[in-house]
Amino acid sequence: MKHIYSYRKVVNTAKKDARAWRWKFWPFLKEEKARVPRTDQTESPSYWEELFQLGENLIANIVEKWKILDMKLKPEFCDAKNEDARADKELERLTKEKESSFIEYKQAKDKLNEFKPPALDKTWEFVLLIIIGVSELFINRLIFQLFGENEMFTNIFAVGIGILIPLLAFWFGYLLRQQVKSTAEKALLFVIPLGTFAIMYVISVLRTAVFEGTGIVKFLKLDLSDNELTILFYIINIVFFIGATVISFFASHPQGDIYKQAKNIYKTALKEFNNDENEVKDAANRAEKSESRLEKITHKRDKIHQKLLAEAKSIKESTEWLMKSYKSMNLRHRPDFPESLKNEHNAPEIPVELKVLDWSCDEGKNKV
Repeated sequence: MKHIYSYRKVVNTAKKDARAWRWKFWPFLKEEKARVPRTDQTESPSYWEELFQLGENLIANIVEKWKILDMKLKPEFCDAKNEDARADKELERLTKEKESSFIEYKQAKDKLNEFKPPALDKTWEFVLLIIIGVSELFINRLIFQLFGENEMFTNIFAVGIGILIPLLAFWFGYLLRQQVKSTAEKALLFVIPLGTFAIMYVISVLRTAVFEGTGIVKFLKLDLSDNELTILFYIINIVFFIGATVISFFASHPQGDIYKQAKNIYKTALKEFNNDENEVKDAANRAEKSESRLEKITHKRDKIHQKLLAEAKSIKESTEWLMKSYKSMNLRHRPDFPESLKNEHNAPEIPVELKVLDWSCDEGKNKV
């Protein structure tokens, strides 16, 4: 503004307008002219209007420039704002779910803590039972091979017996541990050991025959009869069965079904709580990123707006200053006081679309 209409140019124009004469081109003599503005003139001087119009046009150009820029900036801002709102709502929802799942987890944990856990961990139970099963499998496989059976028959029966004895001992120990037993479970407490001892007796007799057939008794110089060998291996089988039973007994809970149910509920609640906690962490990261993006876009839009608004304010202030300078210098160089200069001329206004930055994203509401 100052470069187009400088202060010197404005005050020189005010002096010329205030004089009642002007220099004639030739010869260089003064000639009379009417003062500008005239004493009785009520409308604003034309130079005032010229300055005002120029300032108004420059501000309008800035407003148009802002509109073009904001056609891209505002949708970008609204997209980031909506994304941030969605992320916050999602975080709030997941946080409530996490709080709810934590309550369920705490209740399940308190319920499980009402039960005293078994003396032996389930993992160790299965490891020890597998060791017993493998030992049974190895011995029985040798027996059936020496018995003269084919490979498939040997493997099927060896695997079957190696699984059967630990499995029967497992159920026997579990049922023996239970405080409350049904009629069928009480019957199984008699059937399982009787059936197992019968199977072990047959296996013991077969093992004795194996040792006799291979001459191991003579080689080891064992002074044992057939019956003594049978009793010996029968005792070995009993030890295997009793050992597996003891393992199962101490790894079982007296209230097995109730304890198992409480433990499953606890594991499910813990899994749900951990899943919800991980989802909350992911949602918090997304919310943090969306908030950071919104801050950057908001700062970018506000910075551009403030820069253009400052330019518009500068043009308004410069226009107002030059118009006052014109009035002051014009009155200084004339004896009268024209009617049109008794009132101040308004400076060009900054339109509301530039003056107030619209941060709303819903049909122009909630302006900030």
